[in-house]
This record gives sequence, structure tokens and C-alpha cells, in this order.
Amino acid sequence: MRATKIEVAKSYVRANPNTPHRTIAKIMNNDRPDLWRTVELARAAVRSVVGQNGKQNRAKRSKDCYNGDALSKLERELSSVPAGIPAELRTELTPYTIQPGDKWGIIGDVHIPVHSKMAVETAVRFLRKRGYKNLLFLGDAVEHSRTSRFSHDPNDPDIYGELKAFTAFLKYVRGEFRGEIVFKAGNHEINLTRYVQDNAPALASLPCLQFNELVGFNRYGIEYVGDKTKIEMGYMNFIHGHEYNGGSVLNPASWLLRKTRACCATAHWHRADTARGKTVRGVQLSTWSVGCLCNLSPDWCSSNEWCWGCADIETETNGNFRFSNHMILGRDEVVPA
Repeated sequence: MRATKIEVAKSYVRANPNTPHRTIAKIMNNDRPDLWRTVELARAAVRSVVGQNGKQNRAKRSKDCYNGDALSKLERELSSVPAGIPAELRTELTPYTIQPGDKWGIIGDVHIPVHSKMAVETAVRFLRKRGYKNLLFLGDAVEHSRTSRFSHDPNDPDIYGELKAFTAFLKYVRGEFRGEIVFKAGNHEINLTRYVQDNAPALASLPCLQFNELVGFNRYGIEYVGDKTKIEMGYMNFIHGHEYNGGSVLNPASWLLRKTRACCATAHWHRADTARGKTVRGVQLSTWSVGCLCNLSPDWCSSNEWCWGCADIETETNGNFRFSNHMILGRDEVVPA
């Protein structure tokens, strides 16, 4: 009788190589109650067959139980995988290039709808008076508080309200700057994408839920650059600031110099700051942090070192440039930073 039970149990295990042992035991108990009155008795038989019922039993059963038929589907597939270096899942991001030889105004961190209307108007008027027709956004033009990972005021505008306010702002900017406009996304622009990925991943691939598609930058002739893509303009580089982990709120330009070891400008830190350095070959390097155009005393950070600001750059076709950083002290009051 014992031999009969073992042989029958072996047949069930071989017929169900990918099935959990308890499930096999339930099938055995249902099919052959004459051999196993309970599921636990049937499970003990399965454990004995596969060599999981003690050290001696494992040594006795291992040879006749672990054969090709008992291998799981995953084990069979993995055993057939050839050796080699697997393909990369992600390729390196290609920088966005703006051809040198022109003049650009630069703004960032507007954070609509918690922006400063006075600061925005002052920055735009200042850049227009200096003859700038091209505009470069350095990210965080919209707040997206409702989709942020941080707590938010329940009275804040919803996403639709923010998009309407941002659309009005884009129309205003396009009316003031008739040349090229390039918009580089910051960490706030991708809040919506992250929110969908975390809470509705099945919808994350829909183009209509991507920030650039929702806004429709192409309708206003604005070029959209992703949040992790840096911008190159001759020997000058631009980032938003969240691309590197960490940072220095007090000395963002010095932090940027250490990170990039190149001439570069950033937003993100809401401070106007400058740092200078030199390579071992004597190449002069400069980095800048551009001030913001948002409310300087929000509820979540009422005491800070922020300041309003904007910047501009004039480039030559050989890649050389002249960069000017500015602080906004009040309405139409702009000084060098």
C-alpha cells in the first residue's frame, strides 16, 4: 500500500510541475480520498515525493524526483538563455542644442499660479527694452500643487485651473517675444506625470496626459525640452537644477560649478548667484543661478534666501558668449546680480 501511494503521488507531481504543493495535495485528496483522507495527509505524501520531508528523505528521493519533468517553466527557460551582455534598457539622453549667434532672455521658476505678477512684468519689460526677441524658460513655470508629493492647501487651484492660468501666461509671453521660445521642463512640470504613474499606471502611456501635450506648446510655436535633457548653446550649458542630487540653497552657483565643471546656468534654487573657477589648463569657468519670479514668501517656506531675477545671454557663432545675471528689487527696478 505504501508503494502504491508513493507511485500515485509521483504521478500527480509529474503531471503538475508548475503547481504549488498544497494545490496538488487538494487535487489528490479530491481524486483519491481512498488513499488520502485529508489534504494534510496528501500534502505529506507530496513533500515526501519531492524530498522535502526531512534530511534522509531528501537524500533518498532527490535522484528520482528532480528530473526534467519536474523543472518549472521558469527554470527551463532560464537554462536555455545564452551567455552574453544584455541589451541596455535606456540610452543616454541627447542634449538639446541651440545654435549660437543670437541673443536670448532667460527666466525661470514662475510657479503659476503662485507667481509674482510684478516680477514677471518687470522681467519681461526689462528684456524687451534690451532688444531680446528670443526667450528661454529654465523650468518650473507652473506649480502643479495638487499633484505634488508634498502636502498642499485644499484651496489651491485644481489642475484645470492651473492649466488655464498657464495658457494665458504662454499667450502673453508669445505676444511679447516674437522670436524663438524654448521651454525646458523642471521638476514641477513632471509632477502630473509622476502622479499618474503612481496612482493610475495603466493610463501613464496616454499622450494626452503628458504635460507638453496637455498644454500644446506647438500651438504657440514653443519648443519643449524634457526635464532631464540639458541645453547647449555654444560653450554655455543650461539645466533646471534638479538633474543633480543634492544641492546648496546658500551657494547654488558654487555647487553647480563643482557638479558640472563647465560654464552653466541653472534655476530651481530661486537665488541669484555667481561662481568662478579655472581648470588645470587655465580655462576660465563661470556658473550662475538665476532668481525666481514667484511669491517670495509661500506658506510652506515663509523665511528663505530667495530673490526675484532674470538673465540674458549674447552668443557668437564661434561659441563664445556674454552672460548677464540680474536681480529684481521692485517694479521696473533691475540691478546686476
